[in-house]
Amino acid sequence: MIMEKVLARRIGRLLTVSLVSLVLCQSSGCSEKDGGKPKIRRKEGRAKKVDVENRKVSMVWIDKKGDEHTIEGTFTDKTEVLVNGRSQTIKDVRPGDRVEVYGYSEGEGTNRKLIATKVVVNRPKSSDWKSAGQGKTKSPPDKKSD
Repeated sequence: MIMEKVLARRIGRLLTVSLVSLVLCQSSGCSEKDGGKPKIRRKEGRAKKVDVENRKVSMVWIDKKGDEHTIEGTFTDKTEVLVNGRSQTIKDVRPGDRVEVYGYSEGEGTNRKLIATKVVVNRPKSSDWKSAGQGKTKSPPDKKSD
């Protein structure tokens, strides 16, 4: 009789731990297929604010109904930033830039953080740097014959 109670408690604990693990894994977007890594999501919109010192960023995106929403998040030292295909840093992102942001959420409720893993900026050429090779180049000096 005592062994049955002990066994029942162990099974109960095991089920509780399994259920808690499943709930935590589901809320963070991980699965067995991806080895428990968080699910990366993609959003398109316009950069609203970039606060490098406090590691805070925000963007505005429009849903299918046409309603505007602001998303705030953070970035890490490993966040990849591309501006018109060139590798840059987060401080090169300007408010108003058209962006594609890839990232994941961490935590729940009021402790939930959105973390950007990659930011792709597509700027019009008129507001971007000049392309290489547009300046005048000098011809190499003539070789003298001896």
